[in-house]
Formats: sequence, structure tokens, C-alpha cells
Amino acid sequence: MSNDGEGDGQAGGVQELEHSAKLKLIMAVIAKGKRPHVLAVPFPAQGHVTPLMKLSRLISNHGIKVTFVNTQHIHHKILASLMLSDQDTKDKEEDSMVLTSIPDGLAPDDDRNDAFKLIESLRSTMAASLTDLIHKINCSNSDEKVSCILADITVGWVLEVAERVGAEPVGFSPAAAASLAVTLHIPKLIERGNLDGDGNLVGNDVLSLSDSIPSWRKDELAWSFSIDLKIQKIFFEFSLISEKACNQVKWLLCNTSYELEPSVCDLNPKLLPVGPLLNTSNCKSTGNFSSFLCEDTSCLSWLNEKPFASVVYISFGSLAVFSQHQLDELALGLELSGQPFLWVVRSDLANGSQAEYPKGFVERVAGIGKIVEWAPQEKWKIGLRIDVDENGIRTRNEIKTKIEMLLSNDDLKANAVNLKEMVEESVDQGGSSFKNFGNFIDHLKE
Repeated sequence: MSNDGEGDGQAGGVQELEHSAKLKLIMAVIAKGKRPHVLAVPFPAQGHVTPLMKLSRLISNHGIKVTFVNTQHIHHKILASLMLSDQDTKDKEEDSMVLTSIPDGLAPDDDRNDAFKLIESLRSTMAASLTDLIHKINCSNSDEKVSCILADITVGWVLEVAERVGAEPVGFSPAAAASLAVTLHIPKLIERGNLDGDGNLVGNDVLSLSDSIPSWRKDELAWSFSIDLKIQKIFFEFSLISEKACNQVKWLLCNTSYELEPSVCDLNPKLLPVGPLLNTSNCKSTGNFSSFLCEDTSCLSWLNEKPFASVVYISFGSLAVFSQHQLDELALGLELSGQPFLWVVRSDLANGSQAEYPKGFVERVAGIGKIVEWAPQEKWKIGLRIDVDENGIRTRNEIKTKIEMLLSNDDLKANAVNLKEMVEESVDQGGSSFKNFGNFIDHLKE
């Protein structure tokens, strides 16, 4: 292991080489008279924006122009987060990537945690807004017209815009290939009678695609939302839209690696694993550039003070909300476990309102727990499912039990380390995802 001074020198040399290579690539494509231009469109949620932005920055590092299109609401959140975190803008200035936005169709005071309202609004307004944006881009610079629309399959209908504006449609799945595989098999599953027209399992509590792929329980399907069947039906309809979009594209990029999900990847020959899209050696640190909230990095120094692999991490993303009852059970379960924990509690986590903790909870856990509004999201790579009771609540005792299982299972820890090493190899030079991404870049430059 090199000392700090030697390591900094090596890092500086690598960055200079990367910058030089990038400039040569940009000059080469400009010399041809036309520069590839990718328009990237995520679904407006943290777990969708972050991986697509990481992929977009990797693309831009190869001299390809990228316009990243968020909704105005998300765009303003990201800009505000950058201002609060006082980030160095050097990388952003050197990118070939532009951040822009379009309306989501909702009024400023509408509840964007209302999935039904948000999705319906996006479906009715997004395509037209994107078409107008692309026309403006194309008219502003004839040498950098949008040549590719790279869209999250969750908003798969926007890929239809590509044909109208003369761009190539490319799909992107931010989640595991297994989730995508179920979506792609929906028509066959309905035809075989495994699913009904609303996405409910028929005659069975589990769904299997292959003997080599783990089965899904009914509440594990991507569109499952048993507490509100109206929303579940909407989610299922969007899964059907995603399936249609995936079948219309030649390229379908996925945030996974072949080594992690070989059997699933083999089910669809057009699937191209290019992940996992993490802050690894072949990707600039881009996590903060896509965060909706300012990250509380003080938790990292707090973590460093704790014994290795001893801290329980709890986070529910940028959209999920819970009842106050469920939040109380989670808080008390963490307290009962007696284990150090880092808990990300957004300001709107309690049914869109400020979370309230059980009386005396914050004071009692002050020695072992840390609560933040947002944290860097890539420091923890292990999890365990917490089951609900007959009332749909994850109880304090269930939470305590799973925490104990998680921290006492050496096999689970070892497996997590092995998987981590496996996927890191896939994105390093010569790895499967690295090669797949290179093939996609070559295609964009053709």
C-alpha cells in the first residue's frame, strides 16, 4: 500500500491522463462534423436518478454530449443540495453533460409523494415536454442534435418520442435484472394463467421463471401494493408499458453485472449489464451530484468510530412514507436490539409529515444511534427482509430479531464480501460490465 503522498501523485497522474484522453475524444468527434448527443430521462425518484446520472457521466467522459433531463421539482432539489454542500464544481465544468428540466405537470403545492397523481401527470405531459425540449436543442446546434434517447423503462413511453425526432431509443433499468425479467415475462405469465389482468398471482403464492432463478412471493413483485389495489393496478399498467418499451429497443442497459445474475441475463439476449453503477475506479465520484438532499457526511466519521461491521443502516429512499405507528415500531425495534444504528429519516417520512419519535427515544439511544436526514448511499451493501404481521406492520420484535440475525450470521457477512468483490471486478478494466459499456460507447460513436 502506498503512502499518502505517493497515492496522491498517482491519482493526479491518472486524472491528467483521463482529462487528456477525454479532450482527444471530443476533438475527434467534433472533427467529423457531428457529435453524438444522448438525452437521458430518469423516473423522478432518488433510486432512479442516481444510477442513470452515474451512467450518463460515464458516457460524457468519452466525449459524448449528454443532456440529463429531470423534472423541475427534482432539478431544483439537486441544485439546492449542491449549494448547501458547497461542492467543488470543477468536475461539473469539465463534463460534457448538461443538467436541464421539464415540468412534471403538477401544481407547486401538489403532493409528489402521491404516486398515483405523479405517474398519471407524467404520463400525460412528459412526452410533449420532451419533444419541445429536443426541438429547441436541435435548432440551437445542428452539429449536436439529439441522436439517442436513454430513458428509464419506468417512463418507457418517452422512448416513443425517439422515433418522432429521429433519435435512437435505448432503455435503462436501474434495478436488478431479476425485477426486469418478471416485467418482460408479463404477457407470457398472463397467457399461462399465472397472473390475472391486474397483476395478481393466480392459484399460487409464488412465481417462478426458471429452476435456476429464485421464486418471487406475491408481495415481492415490482408492482405489488396490497394495501392499495388501485395503486397496484396503476403500477402494473406501467409495468406493461415498460415491457412494451423494452421490446421496441435494440439496446437495454441494466444496472447489474452478468456474474451477479447470469441465469436472468441469459433470459434476454438484448440485455446489456453495465453495472453496478457505483463510485469505483472507473467512475468519478458523482453521488452528491444527484442527491435530492444535502448529505450529512458527519455520519462517516461517526461510523469510523464503531467496530467493523457493527452498525445497522436504515434508509427508505426518497419516496417511501410510513404511518406514525410503523415508525414507532421501527424506532423501538432499533432500541430493543441494543446495536449501533444509523437511521436516515427524511423530513416527510411520516405520511408526508415530520416524523415524531416515541417519548424519550432520542435521549435513550443517544449513545448508540445516529439519526440524519440524508446520508451517502453507497457505504452499505447488505440487507435482510423484515416481514409484516397480520396487520401489515413490521413489529419491534420482528425488527429486533432480524437485526440479531444479520449481525450474528458470519456466512451472510462472508457472502456479502464475496459479492462485493465480484461486482467490483465486473466494472474494473477487463470486466464484463466494463466491456459491455465499451461496446455501447462504440455504438454511439458509429
